[in-house]
Amino acid sequence: MENPKKFDGRSSSTFNQWWEAVTMYQGFYPEAVDHQKIACVGILLTDTTLVWHLHRYRGLRDNDTWANYTAAIRAEYQNEREAADTQLKLGQLRYQGSIHAYLTEFQALNNFA
Repeated sequence: MENPKKFDGRSSSTFNQWWEAVTMYQGFYPEAVDHQKIACVGILLTDTTLVWHLHRYRGLRDNDTWANYTAAIRAEYQNEREAADTQLKLGQLRYQGSIHAYLTEFQALNNFA
């Protein structure tokens, strides 16, 4: 499995999908300890999200826990309107020649809405 894409924090609407990809990826490494999981996320951050991560790391070093880090990054970047935005996209979804593509998009949007 490839690494999840990098996250720059510019669009909070993509955080939840990105975070889901990160947690699925980390499921391949169940033996990883907290500081390894946190470092793995840090490698996937750029721009302002990397600045946020490094500030947190410099303050806590190895005293940070995965549970606390997860709560902090979600509080910082999670889009509380994602479900509402996705529901709006679901209402605007139109068939464009491929029933398979339509149903796939419908199911993906429905999961987030």
